[in-house]
Amino acid sequence: MIDPHNLARRALAEVASGTLDNYFYKSDLTSTIYESILKKDTEHQINLVKTALEKDLTLDYFYNSMAPMIAEMLGDAWKDDTLSFSEVTVALGKLRLLCQEFEEKYLSGVENTYNSTKILLVSLDGDNHTFGAYIASLKLRKSNINTHLSVSRKESEVLDKIKNGDFAAVGVSVGSEKAIKSVNQLVKTIKKYHDMPIIAGGSFVSNNIDIAKKVLEVDGLEFDVEKIKSYVNTKRNSN
Repeated sequence: MIDPHNLARRALAEVASGTLDNYFYKSDLTSTIYESILKKDTEHQINLVKTALEKDLTLDYFYNSMAPMIAEMLGDAWKDDTLSFSEVTVALGKLRLLCQEFEEKYLSGVENTYNSTKILLVSLDGDNHTFGAYIASLKLRKSNINTHLSVSRKESEVLDKIKNGDFAAVGVSVGSEKAIKSVNQLVKTIKKYHDMPIIAGGSFVSNNIDIAKKVLEVDGLEFDVEKIKSYVNTKRNSN
């Protein structure tokens, strides 16, 4: 279930950004899109978002708050046995298609970062749902950070990518508590061969931040854009 402390942080963020007036409207819209994903085709969800964008919905809010919340609602439904694993998998696929529909517009105006210092964002083999890593990569790209997304990878594959790439940092998506052991093992192995910061994010981290601080052996938690930019700048200056 979603940690109540995480919900409180979301509410505080709404207050800080001055968008609390529309909170209930957007909560209703989130629920409507969630139900549509479960019962209707993707075109219906696309039309719902298009209509909302013509009013006061922004793509920043959609990608940073609404889409992740829908993914969490699907995860909770699976944990509560109200949806099967296959139903959640199909629904997350539809949610990703919805996000991809507006991705080009969301990233419009982003600088060309193809040749710049990059970070590697990975989800490990066994992480069945990789939506969180996808959203994190969009957020970082939106902030002009050259992000290489690699999903469902074995430890050896991650090490090969680090060896052959010029990465300033590695971000690891942690989908659940089941991934803690494998993430810590990956961190230990990377640190053995490479001197680079490793950050953990994902639904487990964002929903259980206090526990994550205690059990994950990483350099930072949550994919904080400014912190990652500092890692990128340090790497660039050392080249």
